Amino acid sequence: MRALLFLLLACLGLRAGEDPRSVQLAEAALARAEVVAAQLPGEWKIKLVQAPTLPPMLGSAPITVLAAHLSKRDPVGRFFVVLDLQMEGRRAGQIRVDLEGRWIGQLWRNRAPLARRTLIEESMLEAVPFEGIPPDGALLELPVGMRTKGPMSAGHTLTQLDVEVIPLVQAGERVKLTAEVEGLTVTTEALARTSGALGERIRLESLGTRKPIKAVVTGPAEAKLL
Repeated sequence: MRALLFLLLACLGLRAGEDPRSVQLAEAALARAEVVAAQLPGEWKIKLVQAPTLPPMLGSAPITVLAAHLSKRDPVGRFFVVLDLQMEGRRAGQIRVDLEGRWIGQLWRNRAPLARRTLIEESMLEAVPFEGIPPDGALLELPVGMRTKGPMSAGHTLTQLDVEVIPLVQAGERVKLTAEVEGLTVTTEALARTSGALGERIRLESLGTRKPIKAVVTGPAEAKLL
């Protein structure tokens, strides 16, 4: 990796006599982007776009990278990493490193027209190999446990705007509410005021006192007191 970076930096204009700490910063930026990419589906190709330039006022002391922050949630297309620096035990400001990422994976396209609120099954979709910058909101994983928000024509590439998680609790229905009190499990009923999918927070109302209650969805028509 280091030898490859030296070669790449040379192509980008790092000549003899220029600050070699640029390599260190480029490595740190790439490493951070790769950590983020490893947590996402598919494969990622990330490369350095512009060698970082250190201002002369920083001096020549060794640099320590304290933290790294990506400018985008997903490392795709043009983006940059902001590095927080430390020199001689003191903060030394920030440096920007420009990178570019490409995603390699599969997008999903429906084989036939789908009606509104159709439960999506794998047999309804076909995988389309893709490399590059996905369309905005494109689904990078198979949308298991989701349904269509509205009707879709055949051959449509699914995005986050096309699907929704299926609610397990519907507003207006009675919900089995569970609470733990001093090591005991207590169960009662409450009325749902908001809908929610598994793991989502919802608002309930006590049947007797109409007292508002906050809970988390644990199953169909079931929730646990927060």
